[in-house]
Amino acid sequence: MDHIKFNLRNACCLDCFAAPDGGGTVIGPPMSGEGIYMIINQGYEPANRYMGISTDLYSRFKQREAVIFELGIPQSGLKDIYALWGDVSYIPADDNEEFATSYASGETTITIQDCTYDFEQVFIRAALSMFGGSITNTAKTDPVVNQSGCDIQITFGWPEDEWVEKTDVWKSGTQL
Repeated sequence: MDHIKFNLRNACCLDCFAAPDGGGTVIGPPMSGEGIYMIINQGYEPANRYMGISTDLYSRFKQREAVIFELGIPQSGLKDIYALWGDVSYIPADDNEEFATSYASGETTITIQDCTYDFEQVFIRAALSMFGGSITNTAKTDPVVNQSGCDIQITFGWPEDEWVEKTDVWKSGTQL
């Protein structure tokens, strides 16, 4: 079975982006390079997510850090908001793992059984399908249909006290 893995290998609470009193930033964002990211606000039920890709994760999160500073949000206001980031890999049924090679806009595709999918859209839709909650993204949120003629395994992995994975099967002919 073909397999798409969203490897959110790194995580931090966004309270590290703010001073205790909201007066200024404490440190810069700990992320670098390119990849996928998920911001999850667990302070509300259901949890809300904002997700995407970036060719420069540091700059992407530096913008968010600036908003925290400009609005004077203290650490206590961010204690339930987390950032996770990592990469995407695709494992064809023949088990030769391939990592997504580009996170540039318009180049975010994986081809499975001659069908091309935007892995950012699959990332967003699969999270909504597998975890529920809400998504505040405005782009790439439309349902996507598995037209490959085969089932596709989708896995999200992330660090907690140990590595955690949640897997589901995207059945052929169904939509996320």
